Amino acid sequence: MCAIAFVFAGCSLNPQTDVVAQAQAANKQIGTTTRLGEDAVKFLVDAAEARMMESAQGQLAATRGTTEEIRAYGKIMVEDQAMLLMRIQETAIQVGVTLPATPGESKQAGLDDLKKKTGLEFDAKFIKMITIDHERDVREFGRATKFDNVDVRRLAVENLPVIQRHLADIQSIEKARKPAQ
Repeated sequence: MCAIAFVFAGCSLNPQTDVVAQAQAANKQIGTTTRLGEDAVKFLVDAAEARMMESAQGQLAATRGTTEEIRAYGKIMVEDQAMLLMRIQETAIQVGVTLPATPGESKQAGLDDLKKKTGLEFDAKFIKMITIDHERDVREFGRATKFDNVDVRRLAVENLPVIQRHLADIQSIEKARKPAQ
């Protein structure tokens, strides 16, 4: 049975200290990238990082959102992203992929920026960030449904509908915020 390794790091954006770059390097070093394919490994690493980021965004939205819809959406993000992260971690263990333990530096910088916002400015920034994140996730999970590795492909197929629902929900929240034209 394969063990999953988590990588911890400091604060400068370079391969020696960025947790995502370290996870990718570890996967390359132990041969996982060659065995599974670079795309599958990158998908798992990036998907894990995104789940951690979106959960943290959700925590902020649950407490700082100015509307009940945004606060409720934030709570859903925390719950669903934790579930998705657990599934990604289980798959990573099955296929022997090293995952980062925390979001990488660029995602952390985005989260730090979101933490500085309050009120309507927070809502707008949160909606923009999470929409961009989910659009990317839908693309990446969609691509992963075609991967050769059955475990990674199953993960993507089973969880793509959740990501698509998250995107549709935040788009509905955004549409409801805009005045009728």
